[in-house]
Amino acid sequence: MSFAAVMSWIRSAEGGYWVDPRVGPVYCGISQGYFSAWLMSQGAVPMSVQLLADRPELVDAYYMAQYWLPIRGYDLLPSTAPALAVFDGGVLQGVNTMVKIFQSVVGVLPDGHFGPLTLSRYKQSITSLGAQNLATQLIARRREMLIALNDPAMQQGWLNRLVNLQLTCDTFSN
Repeated sequence: MSFAAVMSWIRSAEGGYWVDPRVGPVYCGISQGYFSAWLMSQGAVPMSVQLLADRPELVDAYYMAQYWLPIRGYDLLPSTAPALAVFDGGVLQGVNTMVKIFQSVVGVLPDGHFGPLTLSRYKQSITSLGAQNLATQLIARRREMLIALNDPAMQQGWLNRLVNLQLTCDTFSN
């Protein structure tokens, strides 16, 4: 499994173009404001998120920089189910929050920093629990946190996403 493979799942979960009344134009889960800020941080000129439909390499670059690298996705592979569960959590709940969830599941004091201890405990958890069981625990913890947010407008969509994520993770062999 690779970044491209987990990114394929993220693309399907995030969808295409729409206008969110709270943040404005969004494409594949990327809001115009965040995308413009990211482009400027890369020394590029901002462009409309609508144009991302024809620029999948920019979508991938954005997700790589904003989520995959900060959650240390390459360190999570080749165990696909937990890598996808953590990556999706970074996207949906934010990297810092997801790293804390991840740490609490693997038995590290949650501080939001994915360091050597977190990586070591992750590897131990893969050995002791198995990749699928670890992914299931991560998804369950995420579900608890999303329910606790008590956001009726978004909650059902979030929970449906986690059901789909669990079904996908259950198909992986590692």
